[in-house]
Amino acid sequence: MECQGPIHVLECILKLPYEKKMMTVALLWAWWSERNKTNHNESRLSTGEFIFLIKRSTDEWLRFFKPPTKSSTTSTPRWTCPPAEIIKINTDGAFLEETRDGGWGALARDSNGSIIFAADGRITHAYDALHAETIAIQHAIGLANQLGMGRIILETDSQILKQALLSPSLNQSRLGHLFLDIKYQLITEFIDYAVEFCPRACNKPAHSLAALGMRNRQSDQSLWLSVFPNFVTSLVTSDIAVS
Repeated sequence: MECQGPIHVLECILKLPYEKKMMTVALLWAWWSERNKTNHNESRLSTGEFIFLIKRSTDEWLRFFKPPTKSSTTSTPRWTCPPAEIIKINTDGAFLEETRDGGWGALARDSNGSIIFAADGRITHAYDALHAETIAIQHAIGLANQLGMGRIILETDSQILKQALLSPSLNQSRLGHLFLDIKYQLITEFIDYAVEFCPRACNKPAHSLAALGMRNRQSDQSLWLSVFPNFVTSLVTSDIAVS
């Protein structure tokens, strides 16, 4: 069916499969945004960045608007301990679009669920939420290397970041140089590593640390190696109690 005029275009979009419908909306939104930049003489995205923006928006909207699945039993995902001799590090980033500032958090635990370190810090001049998530993993890797950890599992609640670190698909995006740097550090600095996705429900301590880092005005980074903040130990104890 040929689409003529805005009403017919809308009717055609509504007839598309759900995923293609969301991708079309993301394309139109990105196109409108680039048109506004042109009208205001602002710098525009490259072709690679434009495609990346459409894909990221589509993925985020699909997750946000995904209808809940019906199940006979309701279960909440929980954090799980890593195998013996491996350290699992949960990371998270917080981002405030109005100021382009944010925070990052990282929490490392061993196979018994014991905390190895907790850390947070401020972020300034971030591009977006994905940039904040990427900075969080960068700091986690730096601390793990500094503390002599040879085998690690990195957990993030960003599917896009996991994809970026496990494939070359986003190497040409605006954050591509950061993804490549992280991959290089993982390969050269660690005996063994993995990057895994975890739901937000499994990432509460790191999420709370990132929120604390965003509010931190005294220093760029805080690191705890023995005595940990009460809210961290409380969330960790809750994780272990139900695992």
